[in-house]
Amino acid sequence: MSGAASSKGWALRRDGSAAMTPLESQLRCFLNDPRQPHRYERLQDYLRQCLGPLTLQGARVLEIGAGSGDLSALCLAHGAAEVVAIDPGRDGAAPGTRESFDELCQSVPQATAIRYLDMGLEEYGSAEKGRQFDFVLMRSVINHLDEATVQRLHREDADPDRARYVKLFEVIRGLLREKGVLIASDVGRCNLWNSLGIVFPTTQSLAWHKHQDPPLWRALLQRAGLTHVEVRWLCPYRLRHLRMILAHGPIIRSFNSHFVIRAARQDRNRGTRAS
Repeated sequence: MSGAASSKGWALRRDGSAAMTPLESQLRCFLNDPRQPHRYERLQDYLRQCLGPLTLQGARVLEIGAGSGDLSALCLAHGAAEVVAIDPGRDGAAPGTRESFDELCQSVPQATAIRYLDMGLEEYGSAEKGRQFDFVLMRSVINHLDEATVQRLHREDADPDRARYVKLFEVIRGLLREKGVLIASDVGRCNLWNSLGIVFPTTQSLAWHKHQDPPLWRALLQRAGLTHVEVRWLCPYRLRHLRMILAHGPIIRSFNSHFVIRAARQDRNRGTRAS
């Protein structure tokens, strides 16, 4: 889906550090501390995979569950005209998220342009009705929208739980302008390693029972009125040089079952043309 957003020519920088803007350079220095080498490059690679052919220059972006704000800052660094970040500081959020964002702003002054709000999705949707965005981003957040409900979504008797998630996705749809795009990433419930009863080193802390697979998310998003739902499996940064070889879903799923879903808002009463 080159989708609705690409028609504006929004662009994600794909060149090397020599062409970095001051904001990019500051963000890279802040993120790449000795404890987390290549954190900036990993985040950059993640965003590129999530956006695919879509681009960011001039876009209005909302990040749900923004945490420390590093992804929001990267969107700003690559030309987003406005970035709003929301995080309730609860319901699965890491402790000290707001403090981490404040630290980011101290080291990267331009990050203060991000509007960071301590609230969740439904609270924000009610507080700022009529606000719409070109992109809504959710990084490993979709399962935290309702942690109790998400564990039951795959069950045959879970119609009320699925209806609850459809309602949440309808809130997101309302936050998107027509032809705006939701980009949500997570890990799937089914993984080669957990199906074999093996704890894989990079996923040993994951609570697999709190995640669901892409086909279920696709169905619920479509029920909420989002269209052109596209799923891509994400390749780990450490395996980036083998990406062309590992491009097939079954292979990538054997590593971490990490996926991204892109879905567009489409006015129910209008046709659409998405390439």
